Amino acid sequence: MPEKLKKVTEIGQLLLDLPKSSLQEFEILPDFFSVNKRIVDLNFPKSAFIVMIKRDKEYIRLGGTTEIKANDTLMVLANTVKDYEKVNECLYKTDNAKKL
Repeated sequence: MPEKLKKVTEIGQLLLDLPKSSLQEFEILPDFFSVNKRIVDLNFPKSAFIVMIKRDKEYIRLGGTTEIKANDTLMVLANTVKDYEKVNECLYKTDNAKKL
């Protein structure tokens, strides 16, 4: 055990308390539930944020009315694994699952 423990400063504590975000890509295949759906209609989790969409070798900025297309790649920012699980549920569920 060290002789002296370094005291955590107010700024140091603030930095420790900041969320630890990460960025992940989600590829949208043609048979996924989210194809041709507006982002606003997917009940996307508030704990995750779609930063941009890569479509046809271009990056597009989006809004809530942006439609997700087959072969899009979504760049998603979130804090936890649970957040990404919620994103998966919104994007990858099948139409058959919704009809049940």
